[in-house]
Amino acid sequence: MTHWIRFARGGRSGFGALDVDRIKAHSGDMFNQDLRRMAQGRNV
Repeated sequence: MTHWIRFARGGRSGFGALDVDRIKAHSGDMFNQDLRRMAQGRNV
């Protein structure tokens, strides 16, 4: 199961999927988009 979290870093906030000890940051609106389209996250 994917664990979605909200984070703050460098004065900015965002959300992403927790992946062991990293956050895969995502952009967009997770409630109005197909989550498969957000698969191009970046590690934070």
